[in-house]
Amino acid sequence: MQIIKSIITNEKELDELRLFLKSYALPYSDLKLKDSYYLLYRDEDHAIIGSIGLEFYGTSALLRSLAVDENHRGQGVGRELVKALLFENNKKMHAVYLLTETAHAFFLQEGFVDVDRASVPELMQRASEFTHTCSASANCMQHKM
Repeated sequence: MQIIKSIITNEKELDELRLFLKSYALPYSDLKLKDSYYLLYRDEDHAIIGSIGLEFYGTSALLRSLAVDENHRGQGVGRELVKALLFENNKKMHAVYLLTETAHAFFLQEGFVDVDRASVPELMQRASEFTHTCSASANCMQHKM
């Protein structure tokens, strides 16, 4: 299978990502293009098979929207998305944060560590992920660049 990598550059592509995330019951309504970066993996028919994104807050970023199509899970797509995202953005930031309720073990394997929510930059704590999208019980994690 050939994987086509693409970066979202317009609202039409962002809407396509929103539908993909919605189909897996993941947060989607608050995604925006401004101060964000979204990477998609597509198959040869241009269907999305995986997604990942960052929202930038100064020299830190919030990882968003990691999802892999159920027919492509267990094939390393998620790991490849994380590696590509961090590699392509490593000069832009000092740390990447995330909140997760379901993928804690996966992110530990990818080099993220647990941190207290209070250690997250204040501006990021005002992001919708922290204020209302993810529950207070979600694991808060960090990857230093």
